[in-house]
Amino acid sequence: MFHRRSTRAAWLALVVAQAWAQVIPCDYDRREDVAPGIRYRERCFARQGGGPFSMQILEVDPSNPRVNLLPVRARDRLIGRETLSSMARRYGATAAVNGGYFVVSGTYAGSSTGVYQFNRRVLSGGANRTALLFCEETDFKERLEMDVVNFRGWVRAAGGATCKISGMNRQRTGEDLEVYLPQLGPSTLTGGPGVEVALDGAWRVTAIEDGVGNARIPPDGLVLSGTGGDAAWLRQHAALGALLSVDVELNPATPASESGCRAEDIVGGGPRLVRRGRVAVSAEKFAHTSNRNPRTAVAVTRRGTFLFVTLDGRQARSLGMRLDELARELVALGAVEAMNLDGGGSSAMVVNGRVRNSPSDGRERPLSDAILIFSIGARQELSGLVDGLAEDPSHISPAIREKLKASETLADLRRLVDAAEGRGLSVAAARLLREAVFAITRGSQPSGSLDSSTPSGRGP
Repeated sequence: MFHRRSTRAAWLALVVAQAWAQVIPCDYDRREDVAPGIRYRERCFARQGGGPFSMQILEVDPSNPRVNLLPVRARDRLIGRETLSSMARRYGATAAVNGGYFVVSGTYAGSSTGVYQFNRRVLSGGANRTALLFCEETDFKERLEMDVVNFRGWVRAAGGATCKISGMNRQRTGEDLEVYLPQLGPSTLTGGPGVEVALDGAWRVTAIEDGVGNARIPPDGLVLSGTGGDAAWLRQHAALGALLSVDVELNPATPASESGCRAEDIVGGGPRLVRRGRVAVSAEKFAHTSNRNPRTAVAVTRRGTFLFVTLDGRQARSLGMRLDELARELVALGAVEAMNLDGGGSSAMVVNGRVRNSPSDGRERPLSDAILIFSIGARQELSGLVDGLAEDPSHISPAIREKLKASETLADLRRLVDAAEGRGLSVAAARLLREAVFAITRGSQPSGSLDSSTPSGRGP
C-alpha cells in the first residue's frame, strides 16, 4: 500500500536519490534459469528521462505442464498479514510476487480493498477497477486475463423483498450491508449499532443480534450485518427460522461468452497498463499513477508467456517509475496486455526462497495476499510438496498424508486427492497435487510410491 508523506520529505528524498544516482553504477542485465518453465532476469538501467531503475522479471511459460499458479491469502485467512517469503515457504513455491491492495492497519488489517475470488467463491467486493483473472484451465494449462471487474450482491426475503449488499468481509460504514464468511474468522469483529443475522448453510436464520456486534459466524454459513436503513431491512425481514437467499458475484466487463475465460480465481489490482500491445494506462481513481514509486505488475507477452515484474523505488539505487513509464518498459519486454498490482512498500518478489527485489521499507512488508508460482514435474518434487503442505494439518491431515505417500501409482494418488478434497485435504492442496500429477504423467515418470521416487523433469 502507498503511504502519504509530507511534500518536504518527498522532495528531500528525491534530491538525495538524484545526488546518489550520479555515483552509483547501474548497467547490468542478469539472467537465470530458475526451474523448467520459469526464468528470472534482473536489470539495472537508465533512460533519457532519468534513473537509475532496478527491475526484477519472472518469465513464466504456461505451455510447460510443470507450471502452476496459485493465489493465496496471508495465513490462509481473509484478514491478517504475512510476508511474501513466509507464504512462499509455507506452500513450497518456486517463486512468488505480492498481490492486490489491502487495509494496512486496524481491526480488518489485511482485508482486500478490491475484488477477490478463490476457487469460484467470492470473498471480497469492489468496483470499476482492473483485476487479474485466473481462467478455468484446459488440460491444466494456465491462462490469465485482465478486465475491469464489478461486485454485485443481493439478499432476498421469502416475500420477494430485496436489499443490496455493499461488500464482504470488511469494515462496516454508516449505511451498509456486509456479508461475513467463516474465512474471516470465528466472528464478524464489528461493534456499535446495527443488526447481525446468522444464516446456516441452507440460508436459514439461526441467530439475530441487534446493537451487539461481533456476531459468531456459522462454520457452514455466513452473517449479514447491516447498519442504517439496511439494519431496518433486516429487522423487518429476518426472523428465526426464516429463509433469506444470498447472491454475490464478480462480473468482468467482458462476459465469459465473449472472452472464453470463466474465472476460477480473481485478484483485484489496477490500473490497466497495456492493451493490445500499446501503452494504455486507464483512469481508475488511483492517486499514485503520476509519481515515481516501487511497482509490481503482471503482463501477458506476444510469445504467450507471463511476466511478473517488480521495480525498486524510493532509493538511491532505483527511483521507481510512473505508471506510464512502467507501461512503456513492459511493452519493450513484449507485453501485449499488462496491469498494475499493489506497489510501494508492498512490492516484493521471492525466487527459490530469497527476496530478489529491494523493498522500500528496508525489509519485507507483511501482505494480505500473494501469487505463487510452482514448477513441479518429478515424483521427488511431488513428495516434497506433500511433506511441505502436510506441515499445516489444515492443508493435509496426518492420515491423508500417509495415504498420499503410500500411493503406488499416480492414478491411485489422483483418485485419493479427488476423494479427500474437503475431507482432510484443502482445496489449495488438492489443486496443486492434481496439477503435479498431470505434469508427471506428461513427463512419463516411472511408477512407484512417493517415498521411492527419483528426481526427473522436463525443460521448458
